Amino acid sequence: RLILMDALSYATELKPAAIFDAATLTGAIVVALGNSYTGCFTRDQKLRKRITEAAESAGESVWQMPLNDHHVQDMKGTYADLNNISSFKGAGSSTAAAFLEQFVGEGIPWA
Repeated sequence: RLILMDALSYATELKPAAIFDAATLTGAIVVALGNSYTGCFTRDQKLRKRITEAAESAGESVWQMPLNDHHVQDMKGTYADLNNISSFKGAGSSTAAAFLEQFVGEGIPWA
């Protein structure tokens, strides 16, 4: 997560139109969706639509997963501003995505 966080932070400096990362951060997504779907974490619905259309054209299935401020709150730290894991035991994939989202620049669509 920390290396991907650094990459997202650097990519933000380049002022891209959007950032798309594909990563295996936890096994929790397989628990949630099985082998038939891949999870998509984004708050940008235009980007989600483009990803879903691209996946469907390749014969793949995508499911939008929850990503909201509650996941960020669960990572607030005592000794650091943000922990890279949640204090809550569930929602591992969503909290991993919420952590990474914190390092994408304001106004840059990310998934």
